[in-house]
Amino acid sequence: LLKKQTVYIIGKGGKWEIGSKQQFYLYALEEYIGQEQSQVTEIVFIENDSDASIVARIELPKSGERTLKMEASSVIVLVNGAIAYDSSLVHPNAKAFRRVNTILPLDLDWKIFLEPRTIDLTNPRTKTSSFPMEQTKLMISTNTSSDYAWYETTFKISATMKGMKDVDISIETEKASAMSVFVNKRYIDTKYDPHHEEGGITFIFRIGDLAPDEYKVSILSENFGYGNLIGRWGASTKEKVKGITGAVTLSGNCREEGCGMSLLDGRSWLSLAGLQGFPNSKFHKYRKEKSLSNEALPPGVWLYTLFETPSFNTSEESLFLDLTEGLGRIFLNSIDLGRYWNITRGKTQEHSQRYYFLPPDYLRSDGKMNKLVIFNSLGGNHSTIRLVLSGLYQ
Repeated sequence: LLKKQTVYIIGKGGKWEIGSKQQFYLYALEEYIGQEQSQVTEIVFIENDSDASIVARIELPKSGERTLKMEASSVIVLVNGAIAYDSSLVHPNAKAFRRVNTILPLDLDWKIFLEPRTIDLTNPRTKTSSFPMEQTKLMISTNTSSDYAWYETTFKISATMKGMKDVDISIETEKASAMSVFVNKRYIDTKYDPHHEEGGITFIFRIGDLAPDEYKVSILSENFGYGNLIGRWGASTKEKVKGITGAVTLSGNCREEGCGMSLLDGRSWLSLAGLQGFPNSKFHKYRKEKSLSNEALPPGVWLYTLFETPSFNTSEESLFLDLTEGLGRIFLNSIDLGRYWNITRGKTQEHSQRYYFLPPDYLRSDGKMNKLVIFNSLGGNHSTIRLVLSGLYQ
């Protein structure tokens, strides 16, 4: 891989200038016959990241100078100087197709289980130290593949303080993360940063008034991913960190001055890699007389159901899960299908994604029931979850 190279564009004055939102990458594919090189194929990826169409010029070692017209937010691939792909071109035949969705008439009988709000000390993925362990290192040290980590510690409001009012807990973490806080197993709130960026951020949670007592605070951390474009588009060249990465402080009002406290003062912390509820937990049936449409499920909940594989032509149709509530992971027959999220596009009410593909290779074909498991860190209404067959037709 060669580093990005300069693209020249025609500016407002009609003169060539270096494009600030354009770049290209040059690859050389070498082919050999025996020990001798037969030819070199020159492959170029040109990007126009601006919201306007441009005329671009690049200089290539083999193909020489090339001038191209590029549409807004598009990519062109050149092979030995010839256009092999242009993302802005859509074949007219593709516009003749329409998508048809069919909701399957299945009554999904859900069972639920709450993710434990406190860390199990006997869990082999639990680490004890005087500070919360950075999430990436925690995953590596426990050989765990998960976006989630639990953190836990205790703090005390002394009798001399006579309680604290308007208590906040502040947690320093990284962007592209989420955190949920529980105090004595009571859910407080969830904060998240959805942007594909790097850098520090502080989440502040309002706990409320606390009487003199000892409290246990549990924090569920979710990693939304790492910036893999090293040194590009804001991605750093430094170590990639997640989870609790800085100060954890408690603040509020009380009779004593300076009654706030740091929770990183040498006290004991537990750090646990991954979630605790699945697959070793017993799922409890959610009583049918309790309507899911009228009763929101609590945050940090596992849902489980069984369904038969529907009959459909896999060359024409695909099976999807229609899911518009919450934030979490989807598992089909014990296979992790990835994250879902009810986040919407910009200021609209349109979901960035609502249909999640259920691969036919993962569906049961032996007559047994499929097991669908969902973890939802936010909770909410799950009565609208549906299975949908979708296909493209002329």
